[in-house]
Amino acid sequence: MPRPLFEGGLINIGHCANWFHFDDVVSTQDTARQLLSRGRSCGRAVVMADRQTGGRGRGGKSWTSLPGGLWMTVVLPLHPGFERRGLYPLAVGIAAVDAVDEIAGCAPDLKWPNDLLVGGAKLGGILCETSGSHLLAGVGINVGVDLSAIPRVPGSMPPANFAALTGEDLPDGHGTTKRLATALVHHLFLWEPKIGCAPDSIIDAWSTRSSMMGRVVDVIEGGSTYWAVVCGLDPSGGLIVEDSTGSTRTLNSAEVSLRIPGGSE
Repeated sequence: MPRPLFEGGLINIGHCANWFHFDDVVSTQDTARQLLSRGRSCGRAVVMADRQTGGRGRGGKSWTSLPGGLWMTVVLPLHPGFERRGLYPLAVGIAAVDAVDEIAGCAPDLKWPNDLLVGGAKLGGILCETSGSHLLAGVGINVGVDLSAIPRVPGSMPPANFAALTGEDLPDGHGTTKRLATALVHHLFLWEPKIGCAPDSIIDAWSTRSSMMGRVVDVIEGGSTYWAVVCGLDPSGGLIVEDSTGSTRTLNSAEVSLRIPGGSE
């Protein structure tokens, strides 16, 4: 059963219908989908958990979701037009960066299409899925997670938390997580409507919060691997790159890693 996130019960923020807070779930994405199927949420809602036992990221990759982190899914009605689906993870990324900056006083870097980075380490990630006419915007951020407890996967980026971002330990880990959740939903509700009415502003805002432009990346696409230089984003949120032959490509579902001295991230 969900329990209140804040004293006084479930809360409303703007046009958010309900917040559902659980101690443990397999995945907030799966829980949100179940709530939709049962009619518990027909508009905007937030599902949070202290821990996920089966958290996942893009491509079904496992995501370790330990106590001390922010694990949440925001349920939103989809805008008409499939061509704009690629803007959703960008809008969620913008909201996440702005929320972290508001709470921690430092902004992480955005990596296309769904990572929050601190240097060469991963602070958080975004997973956008659909369920009927709704978007399930999943966000995972290692706010105060003990990094030594996260299993290391060969070839993956090391994890980061707020201490890595700010250089200071959290004075109030659980309180920080709640404030971050509130700030993230607030910023998402500011940016998400622009997908329908001002999509160019999503592209511009994401680009200013990312250091990818002009960087060399390694791309895995359709079974092939090549390097390219990032040129920008197209109107639908795809990543525009120029490969070694000088040809321009637009990536929509490829795996991209940034090249850094001595390796990639």
